[in-house]
Amino acid sequence: MDKLALVFEEVFDDSPLEIEGLTRSNFPDWDSLAHIKLIIGIEEQFDVKFTIDQVASISSVEELRRLLSEKQVA
Repeated sequence: MDKLALVFEEVFDDSPLEIEGLTRSNFPDWDSLAHIKLIIGIEEQFDVKFTIDQVASISSVEELRRLLSEKQVA
């Protein structure tokens, strides 16, 4: 199972949750509080830290995967 998908499923209490193509604009449950929970969950799951600018710029699963890939943990 995709570790990123597991974090999304935990935060949104929705399993299974198809996260491919998911963005903040097309998923109303992805509000500011959920965003913070996602960031915390991802940082814990992947043992990474995001900068404030990175946290503010994340608006899609694709962006999250790109950032994780840059950190070489995806």
